[in-house]
Amino acid sequence: MSWGPSSAIRAAYSSWGCLDMNRKRKIGDELYGTKQIAELLDIPEWRVKNIAEVEAYGVPPTQRIGTGRGSRRLYDRASVLRMAIAYELVEADFTPEGVGRALREIPESLLTSYDETLGKRPAREMLPLLVGERGKWRVRKNKEVKAMLADRFDFLDFTDAKNPGGAFVLNFLSVVASVNLGIENQP
Repeated sequence: MSWGPSSAIRAAYSSWGCLDMNRKRKIGDELYGTKQIAELLDIPEWRVKNIAEVEAYGVPPTQRIGTGRGSRRLYDRASVLRMAIAYELVEADFTPEGVGRALREIPESLLTSYDETLGKRPAREMLPLLVGERGKWRVRKNKEVKAMLADRFDFLDFTDAKNPGGAFVLNFLSVVASVNLGIENQP
């Protein structure tokens, strides 16, 4: 994705998903195949394979069973969550290298401990967001992102090609919540 003047600020927020804690089953050490992930994330199976096979994304299978034709790739929950986030970024036109850099910035603890605190929504200003600016990615708190965006809007100069000041924001925990909900509701 190019960070040109026409793409000054892009934000991808989605609603916060929550599970009924009384219905919650253990989401643990289960492994998922390529087809299961495609169904769970509602994305084409070829896209799951592409994200797994292209090294730049950084989402290799957790386990491989067999070799060659007919082998199986299996993924743990954290890999499925990273794949879902990768898909969101791919849909926003980021390159595999950019997606890989973004995924490396998200600590696994934010992905894997999320289901333990699912019923406890973090304070809005403390919500972690994935922010891309000028090709660099960071996880920042909502209050920091608000301040950054306010500052950008005050000083945006759309005619300055040397300093376009672009930003992309993803509420990745909403993606995590959506995947957890899909796992929870699997037959």
